[in-house]
Parts: sequence; C-alpha cells; structure tokens
Amino acid sequence: MVVGRRIIVGLLVLLVMLNVTPAFASSKVKRQEFHSQRPVNFVLQPGPNGCAQIRDPLTGTGKITFRGAIWTFADGSRRVLNIGTAEGTAVDPQGRTYRWHYQHRAVFTAPAGGTPVRVSMLDSFQVNGKTRANHINAQFDWSWTYVPADPSAVPSTDTMGFPPAVSDWVQRKTVGDPIHCDAV
Repeated sequence: MVVGRRIIVGLLVLLVMLNVTPAFASSKVKRQEFHSQRPVNFVLQPGPNGCAQIRDPLTGTGKITFRGAIWTFADGSRRVLNIGTAEGTAVDPQGRTYRWHYQHRAVFTAPAGGTPVRVSMLDSFQVNGKTRANHINAQFDWSWTYVPADPSAVPSTDTMGFPPAVSDWVQRKTVGDPIHCDAV
C-alpha cells in the first residue's frame, strides 16, 4: 500500500512539474495564460520631487514583456500571476548613454466577490552607465490589500490604479526610492 501511495504522489508531482492538470481537477480550476509585449518610454526627473538618485534627467526607451496566468477556481475566486521583464537604453542631456533593466513579479488574489484584492509584488529597476553619475537601484518586496473600482475586472497593475488606496501595506524590503525612481 505504501508503494502505491508513493507512485501516486510521484505521478502527481510529475504532473505539476510538467504543468499538466489531472482530469479530476480540470473541472474545478480554469487556467488562462497570457503573454504580451509593448514599448516602454519614460523621462525621469532629478531632484526632491523626482528621483534623488540622479542629477540629470534621463530619457529612456525599451521593450517590456509580460507573461503569466489567471486561475479561476470553482468558487469564483481568482489568482493572477504576472511576470514582467524589460530592458532598454537611456540618455542624459550630455549625451551619455545608460542601460536599464526591470523585473517584476506580482500575485493578485481575489475572493469570489472580487474584493478585497490581496497583492504581493517584487519589483526591481536599475540604471547603469560608464560614469558614476545617474545610476539607479530601486527595488521593493511589498504586499497590500486594496478594493478595486471594478470587482469584476481581472486584478492587475493596470486595473489597480496608481497609487492604489491600500490597507495593511507591508514593506518586506525597500531599496532606494521605488516610488520616484522606478520609471517602469
């Protein structure tokens, strides 16, 4: 009997690793994957009302790719996984060029009624160049709960609004100033 359980558990682990939904679970969970790309353009301003990590304005261009999945459970609750990566170049008024990189991972969890939505988000934005000027390192690992304007909409950064009216904001890690220095 123990050998039979080990085989069943082993097969279930293999199915999960292969991203296969067993037939007995397929009626309970609906999974929809998504993938998108779009251009990124930004201008970051220095100073006390802008990004204090830079002394010159930076104008950036690049491309961002999002991928992820939406799980809708039998009770109507949803979980959304959104992973974004981006990179590009930036230039300052003196013509110096920089490379920038962005990484993002967010998990949105909404109950059957659509509200409140629980968010757990990791985010990193970095700008580096050949000189020591205008380098940025802005990162965070935060979680919070918010009430969406439209509870029927799929929870995402696009439907959340910014800044969202949040409750129970937990800052597990913050590096730099992600509010003013994360251009993506």
